[in-house]
Amino acid sequence: MRLYVVSHLYGPLLAYVMAVFLAQVEQPLSPAFWGFVALTTGFYAYPVLLRLTGAYGVLSIVSVLHLTVLVFFMVYNYGGHCQTKSA
Repeated sequence: MRLYVVSHLYGPLLAYVMAVFLAQVEQPLSPAFWGFVALTTGFYAYPVLLRLTGAYGVLSIVSVLHLTVLVFFMVYNYGGHCQTKSA
């Protein structure tokens, strides 16, 4: 359970590095950018919910679903499947 808490406290910090890069590249900032920041910030709720409820199994599944939604959201909005091919 300790690894779960640590990964949910420090993992979003790594995603914020990507948010800083996107903020520099994308001007003006789109709603997709703010959606990414909101979804990433949502991971900070899991350690609190774990402390309040103790429902480790349920929160683990919901956390994986949350990460999946975040990945699909980014791929859809930033064209991960449609990138041009290098020559």
